[in-house]
Amino acid sequence: MFINDLAGEYNTLFFTGLRKVLSEQTYVDWMFKTSFINAKNSVRQLDQRKTYTTGTDSWIESYINEVKPFHTKLREYRLGYDTTDTQDGIYSDFDNPTFYDATTGKIRPLNVDVDTSKLTEYPHQMWYDYHKKYVSSITVTAGGSGYEVAPTVTINGGTTGSTGPFQIQATSSSGASSGKFGYYYPLFTSETQSNIWDSQNGGSGTSHSHTFDGYTGTYYMPDSQISNHAQSTKSGTFKMYVTSSTTAATATAIVQGGSVTQINVTGIGANYTATPTVVLTVVRQTVQHQQTQPKRMQT
Repeated sequence: MFINDLAGEYNTLFFTGLRKVLSEQTYVDWMFKTSFINAKNSVRQLDQRKTYTTGTDSWIESYINEVKPFHTKLREYRLGYDTTDTQDGIYSDFDNPTFYDATTGKIRPLNVDVDTSKLTEYPHQMWYDYHKKYVSSITVTAGGSGYEVAPTVTINGGTTGSTGPFQIQATSSSGASSGKFGYYYPLFTSETQSNIWDSQNGGSGTSHSHTFDGYTGTYYMPDSQISNHAQSTKSGTFKMYVTSSTTAATATAIVQGGSVTQINVTGIGANYTATPTVVLTVVRQTVQHQQTQPKRMQT
């Protein structure tokens, strides 16, 4: 309770208790008068010197002990360097680093869909480069047989993109809105997720599909949001759709004795969230033989 404005009352209560003890006992062996001082040495600045120089810290402490009153005790002696020592480096536990948002006036985590400009800045780039995995090696569990040439290695799957909801600004190429340009939202890459969103937001759990110029694939919009076609104003609720930037891993196979003995990773890829599938494709070669009849030599 003795905090803030009442912090000084602690001393009042303490010495009141001592006076009460002395009023009842004329001699108390555990109570004696003395003084303590705390010393902070700020004589020398924190700087980097070309040659080693012995500090004067011990000299100042000795001087204080010499000139202080006899009953005064030097309780604490510490160095008070007041210059910042900077370290040229980056420390990161690969977590998503927070930063100060001058627009909102708050400290918040990085949003990879909104703060795209920061993804190429440190320390955010360190997190962005390594928060998803890559293919480091491929283990052959069954080498097969009968291989005459090395098969083609294809690495499929292992990466997942956002299913939504998001918005797209484009020209529709399907349905009643075909040919109309504007913002379409909310959209999903999964029809199931779109149906769930529809049922959770007052709809009957149904969706309709969309395709757009310049975008591959089919997108789904909940039927309860069918009025949000070709809007002239961008929605402040849904993020803009960004094509998933996934780099597939590459590898080559080595055949010995008709079997695949090893698969070497030539490109580790990026943004893997699960173990991909390795597919070996054999290109069959057909060799045509042309038979000719021997000719008789006429003499």
